[in-house]
Amino acid sequence: MADSPSSSHSEQASTNPKFRVVGHRRFLTKGNNKYLLPADELEMDRLDYQHSIINRIRETYPHFFATHRIVRKANFEAPVEALLRKGIKVLDVGCGSVRAATQARDIDITFQHDLVHLLGTASLVNIQSDQVSCPIGWYGRVGELAIGNMRQLFSSMKPILSIAMGLSEREYDRIINEILNGFGKHRTWCRGLGAYGTKPYIL
Repeated sequence: MADSPSSSHSEQASTNPKFRVVGHRRFLTKGNNKYLLPADELEMDRLDYQHSIINRIRETYPHFFATHRIVRKANFEAPVEALLRKGIKVLDVGCGSVRAATQARDIDITFQHDLVHLLGTASLVNIQSDQVSCPIGWYGRVGELAIGNMRQLFSSMKPILSIAMGLSEREYDRIINEILNGFGKHRTWCRGLGAYGTKPYIL
């Protein structure tokens, strides 16, 4: 009988000091201890799923979303396609969590509103910024995909959050279900802010 992903993770973590298992999910033992998401194959699958949602939005509603600035035109916005083809190295960083968790762990979730200033302090020039939006749990298939991603996201954080909040798995699931059910009812949508710039050319 083949091992399940969770049992495989447990065996790997028990022999690899870089990982620890919490609630059958594998987490890094070192690095950013404020990062709430696992480092395992299930989380990789969720990130792939999230990526497919963005592509689905762009393909399903090209006219509407282009008019209302709700999706970007490609997988990235910065004009670096020619450089990518030449094989440059790119650092792509992203994170996400619920407000209560970020506040409890002293994480600033408002910094994205100051991206232009932050990039300027890093000596970048020609800085451009934009924002995109996406419905969650409503407005057709795109909203269904988005809430599916949110459901997986909350599930990924359950091993750590349930302990930090003093909740049983059943209590945690009940609270999350209430949150997810409210998304469609209240026409919830999320906004993503982004910015990019270039390093100044120095002779």
